[in-house]
Amino acid sequence: MAATLACSASALIVSTAPGTSAATAAPSKCSSASTGRTEQQTNNYVSNYVAGLRQKGRPQDQIDSDLAQNLCLVRIDNGGATTSVVASSAGSAVTVTPPRIYWDNQAARYYAISGWKLSNAIKNDMPATGLNVTKNIGGHDGFATSFNASLLLTGYALTYYGDPPFASSANVANASAANSYGAGYSFQDKGRNVYDMAGTGDNFRTNVRSGQEVISFKKSGTCKSVYGFASYGHTWSSTAVNGVGVGPYSISFQWSTTSNKWTAASQPGGTATVC
Repeated sequence: MAATLACSASALIVSTAPGTSAATAAPSKCSSASTGRTEQQTNNYVSNYVAGLRQKGRPQDQIDSDLAQNLCLVRIDNGGATTSVVASSAGSAVTVTPPRIYWDNQAARYYAISGWKLSNAIKNDMPATGLNVTKNIGGHDGFATSFNASLLLTGYALTYYGDPPFASSANVANASAANSYGAGYSFQDKGRNVYDMAGTGDNFRTNVRSGQEVISFKKSGTCKSVYGFASYGHTWSSTAVNGVGVGPYSISFQWSTTSNKWTAASQPGGTATVC
């Protein structure tokens, strides 16, 4: 069954993305993330880099500044919405952020970065277990990003990261779906109840608390106004995401059953001129 959603202080260089202003130029001392890396390695590197910043609690403006100063990724979209739109029965269980679009002049690549953050509400989906026992929360969950226009994709990556004692971050090896309109992944969410020494009562941990997807693409020769949205699909009990679909500004999840699931989508992201 498928559910579908549509919805510095440094000297600056003046060479910018086509259709953008010199105000979006990168510092001259930055080093492109693509230096010495393949396309896939670059996407994984950027995704893990952003994961590290978010785990440190950096707000979005600091993340944008860091990406420009250190990886030459200059944000070029016009801001757009950042509030999540929650569909189905997700409630306040997740916040999904739409793709933010960046330009790397050194590598002549665009990057779109979207993400999610789960609340502790998903602890209610955990199977009955004792303390310090890790269990799967249903089958696979899913996450995808879709754009309004066909793009020349060069790579994509997804990184999730959880609460201790889970590993700090992990990359999903293969996409479940990828085409000129975006890419989607599925991955296994896990939960664990631990003894809370602080006595706050917040004793639930998950391996996929937050994460982001990075999609890179190159110039197409024709200028387009590009924006996108992202969506998270969650399952529990005996339900799983069996497949992910991405189309023109649309995302679908294929479920193993018709119950024990929800889908949450972001608002549309900011628009960028892509040439």
